Amino acid sequence: MVTCAARRREVEDPRMFRRIAWLGIFALLSLTNRAHAASCTPEANGTIDPTIDCSPVAVCNGSTNDGPTFAAAMMVLNTLGGSLKVPAKTCLVNSTLNITNSHVSVQCAGADFSCTLLTSNPSMPQITATAPYPGVNYISVRGLVLWHNPSATQGGDGIDFTGWVESSDISDVVVLNGYNSIVLGPCSVSRAHNLKLLFATQDNLEMIPLAGANGNTLQWDLEDVAAGGAQRYGIYVWGQNATVEMGLGDWHNVQTYVNGAGSLYIATPRGKPQINNLRIDKGWFCCSTGGPYEVYVAAGGSTSALSQNNRIQNSTVESCTGYGIALDGYNSDFTISGSKVFNCHNSAILSFAQHLVVDGVILSGNGGDGIDVFGGTAVISGLSANGNHKYGISTQVDALYGSAGDLTGNTSGGLFSTVTLTNTKLCAFAGVSGYCR
Repeated sequence: MVTCAARRREVEDPRMFRRIAWLGIFALLSLTNRAHAASCTPEANGTIDPTIDCSPVAVCNGSTNDGPTFAAAMMVLNTLGGSLKVPAKTCLVNSTLNITNSHVSVQCAGADFSCTLLTSNPSMPQITATAPYPGVNYISVRGLVLWHNPSATQGGDGIDFTGWVESSDISDVVVLNGYNSIVLGPCSVSRAHNLKLLFATQDNLEMIPLAGANGNTLQWDLEDVAAGGAQRYGIYVWGQNATVEMGLGDWHNVQTYVNGAGSLYIATPRGKPQINNLRIDKGWFCCSTGGPYEVYVAAGGSTSALSQNNRIQNSTVESCTGYGIALDGYNSDFTISGSKVFNCHNSAILSFAQHLVVDGVILSGNGGDGIDVFGGTAVISGLSANGNHKYGISTQVDALYGSAGDLTGNTSGGLFSTVTLTNTKLCAFAGVSGYCR
């Protein structure tokens, strides 16, 4: 039996008093955490609306961090599959929405672009799927505005899909102020459509093979993608980690403009597997504020495995600070057709490609030549190279073949060569004579 005097000594003992006090604080904190732990229950159709189906609900007033509620919803969806419905409001979400299971979507519950996911954490990626092959299938992000405020630092991408993301899509999405707006990893069939990628700290759209030996094809079909105001590139494709050849998808109506170092940069280091099947149709590449090339394709590979089947067609390149289109010597064949390059500070086209095809191209008002052929061969037809500040064509190789061109009106002349042109054959080229043999 404890006497009253003994009980009084326990309470009066400072160490005992502190122990009782701390136990009380821990108990209070435990109750508080349990009270604020978020949980969500999906609706019958598998969707979760965090403003209705979770406790506590997301308030989405743009200033309260709803991250714990959104994270709880994503935890359920990664177990069961289903759709996270983002309300047509501005939701401050300082937690990454990491997709780890197939058949998961993050979608706007209202009209496209009426649902904003805002983060105030500059180094936090907003939506991710980074599991390597076999990764995830049938996931989607639709109708959202993803916004970093303040602007992002390294790691703070809008969407990071560098895992294997198969049969999936990103549609009707705006990304503002990300470190990279969107980073896409490998897949064999996926789609990115109607994107506006703006003001990235690094690149607006990156494509990199990071998912292992089974995941080096970057076959994202791009359609209606606008990428402007990045501090580096509008679109950057980098194959440093490739272990097998990389195939690219179809790109339609891709527009890049006012980026810091260039519109489009595609490269793999020499000796790495090649980039094949680039197909750009109806592109617009304009007005970068710096950099030596507006469009650069260094397709990698080796002398025994050159890149193949790459083309740009029905496109415009303009107002460049350097060259319009530049191709390295590891391009086995490259076709430029139905396109226009004008008002670039240097030459419109600089080619070291093994086999260049130019068909129905207009090159005008460029500070250098219309075309520099500095390697391989070139087959040219329907070329109009006029009003350039040097030559219509400048070549360092005796391997030009073509018909039906106009090289008049250039400041220095129609054709310039550093070698004797004994094999070159150019017929029906205005401004050039003596090469149709």
